Amino acid sequence: MAVTDESESFALDILSPDATIFSGRCASLLVRTSGGEVEILPRHEPLLSILAPGPLVVRQATGKDKTACAITGGFLHVTGSKVTVLADGLQPRV
Repeated sequence: MAVTDESESFALDILSPDATIFSGRCASLLVRTSGGEVEILPRHEPLLSILAPGPLVVRQATGKDKTACAITGGFLHVTGSKVTVLADGLQPRV
């Protein structure tokens, strides 16, 4: 189901050292931080965290299926309605 209300989504940028991997609106983001798994939803509290190696799962606001990959580490920055993932490296999940 597509998210039609902007308050039910957030802007997400996933960046690697080489390229912008994803830039768009999302309904949720699941990542593994140094403190455990975290699911980011709209209106999440501000957060700055180290990302541990593990899955990165994005549910886009357009209602598309979840997109998943493996991240080798990096940083997560959540502010207001914007989330930025600075990834050391990404690999498609098999």
